[in-house]
Amino acid sequence: LQNVNFVKIGSIDLVELRSLQHVVHLLPVYLNCNNWTEDFNEMNNFLSEHSELEFVIAGDFNVRIGDKQDLEDVDRAVLGGFSPLRHSMDKTLNSRGARFLDTCADVGVVVLNGRS
Repeated sequence: LQNVNFVKIGSIDLVELRSLQHVVHLLPVYLNCNNWTEDFNEMNNFLSEHSELEFVIAGDFNVRIGDKQDLEDVDRAVLGGFSPLRHSMDKTLNSRGARFLDTCADVGVVVLNGRS
């Protein structure tokens, strides 16, 4: 795995994935229910402070976003095989989910769950 490295940016551990044209950072996240606001703010600040980097964020965000984050205005070529609409059996959007989606919009992150 010569194109995969573990890196630390500030206090955050990331997995750096390199190809010939791109460097993408995998950010593992767990937003603990008991410290959700603090954990969320740390993630949000990190993403905002490093907006020049490309990220894939994976983990447990402990949010409910229902079927929100409609991407119908995004060019289909950009989405590849992913649907612009999310489908979820859970239709609930909670306040944490709304904050999470706002951050996704601010930093250009797309939720892939529920898009096939």
